[in-house]
Amino acid sequence: MKISRLGFMILLVSIVLSLFLFPVVLSAQDSEIPYGDNEEAGAYAEVNDITLYYEIYGEGEPVLVLHGNGASIAANAYQIEALKEHFQVIAVDTRAQGKSTDSDQPLSYVLFASDMVGLLDVLGLESASVVGWSDGGNTGLAMAINYPDRINKLVTMGANFDPGPDAVYDEVRQIVIAALAMEDLPDDARKLTTILVEQPNYTYAELNSITTPTLITAGDHDLIREEHTIDLYLNIPTAYLMIVPGATHRAPVEKPDLLNSVIVDFLQTPYEDIDRFYFFR
Repeated sequence: MKISRLGFMILLVSIVLSLFLFPVVLSAQDSEIPYGDNEEAGAYAEVNDITLYYEIYGEGEPVLVLHGNGASIAANAYQIEALKEHFQVIAVDTRAQGKSTDSDQPLSYVLFASDMVGLLDVLGLESASVVGWSDGGNTGLAMAINYPDRINKLVTMGANFDPGPDAVYDEVRQIVIAALAMEDLPDDARKLTTILVEQPNYTYAELNSITTPTLITAGDHDLIREEHTIDLYLNIPTAYLMIVPGATHRAPVEKPDLLNSVIVDFLQTPYEDIDRFYFFR
């Protein structure tokens, strides 16, 4: 059976988005809260000439929870469920995604980071920790590099600091590049897909400058190369590392209990600069 060009385009774009970010909603037995569409918890903020949609849950130290490319607040439902028991969770739809609006500016992680700082200003918060999945983690890195005084701790899940073949498996890159080559790719999808192949571009010097206590996590079968994740960890002086066994880029929904327990412990425990060679001293 032949497939039309339009049908192929829809299939290809859906593959791209499903590979990276994939709205996830908890089943009824897990939670009855409609994360990402909860009128009781939701609100809007005018930031950088756009409107950001966010939802707030729980009490305590503030934690920004950021989804990845093409998704929304709902994608991080498992993380919100776990974190709201200990913190004030501020879950955000990144610009051009979910219920948040967009502007004419090209998308970038630095712009996303500026949006998050603007949201903190609106909420009257001097700083917050960040838990970010994929693009959300990349945004967290941008905050740690550009706004170190506004971020307390950072957790990245499947993040990368370079968009090239040394960071992302070539099979994935080819699918994304093929989607971008389609002339009739919708403008909004093109903007979101473009950022995947062009960004981020953080230098080793920028990573070395990060002083924010950071937990780097990824699945052991992630779309991000394992050696790239380890390179990210090794170049942030204040980083810890967790490779989630038996998990892909979808580790936050495949292994939520394991991952969330480590995230909560990391956020609650004062950072310690561990001496690797203490045993020999």
